[in-house]
Amino acid sequence: MLIKICFRILEYYFIILKFVFSYLNVNFINLKMMSKISEIISNQEHKCFVFKPSPEFYAHVGINNRRWAQIYRGQVEPTLSEAKAIADYFEIEVTELF
Repeated sequence: MLIKICFRILEYYFIILKFVFSYLNVNFINLKMMSKISEIISNQEHKCFVFKPSPEFYAHVGINNRRWAQIYRGQVEPTLSEAKAIADYFEIEVTELF
């Protein structure tokens, strides 16, 4: 009886560990996927600048909010024209985006 209880406790322990490691793995992958653009914006935000894309930003850059989100998360690379427009908006060199 005691052995069954010990095995049951171990089983629950391993289930908890499985969830913890899967959670940590997902967060680690999300951190690795941080794009260069999001790093630049994050660095600018530490200098008392909070960036929230506005309709003027989208008009200036010439992309929609879905495309911007994909670029920001690092899911897709910006095209050369998009990179130039983003660099122009943030007043940085295009080479800093790559």
